[in-house]
Amino acid sequence: MVARPFDLSVADAPFVLRQIPAIVAFAFYRLGAYYDTAATVDLVNLDSDTKRRFLALILSNALAICLSLTTLSAYLRVKLTRDSWIVMLALFGIFTGWFYFPIGVIAPLANGWGWLAASLFVIAFIERNPLVTCAACLVGMFSRETTLVFALAMFASVLIFERDRRSGVILSVLALVVGCKAYLLIREQLTSGNEHQIDVESIISSPIVI
Repeated sequence: MVARPFDLSVADAPFVLRQIPAIVAFAFYRLGAYYDTAATVDLVNLDSDTKRRFLALILSNALAICLSLTTLSAYLRVKLTRDSWIVMLALFGIFTGWFYFPIGVIAPLANGWGWLAASLFVIAFIERNPLVTCAACLVGMFSRETTLVFALAMFASVLIFERDRRSGVILSVLALVVGCKAYLLIREQLTSGNEHQIDVESIISSPIVI
């Protein structure tokens, strides 16, 4: 995917639809970012070009982490109306603890972009802001699709159980429903692989593994 990010045939769904990490990694790859050093992947004798793509994915993930930290710290600064290194350090500590920093962040994965989508959804949820919800939907759809499901559950709970009928909540629910439907349509029509994940009968008939 790093070499051909828009080719939806290079990998199975849902991985091939996680285009944002791949596109950013492609940019790092084409810029020639490379640091040749010993790594665990050397155990499987990867060639130099594959190691370059591996590093590009790590850099893509790292960029997403920086964007997430910047987004939330800026939001907290506005909400708290003061600058505080304690808040920044606490926020960073929560991030690194929750996302298992060594294995989930310093890795060629899409965790960082899911982190950014989740951060935007949290801000949208607190502020009841449908525009931020739409932005988060776009990031989530093409990085970590499950963030849309959790966000929809949060907003729907407020709408149903707390009877919050404000326009921000209703529009956010509609945006998330449209985002989920759009994702399913794109996945059904343009990709293949792991069809059981979006098949209702398969989901119902499969045992729940805890």
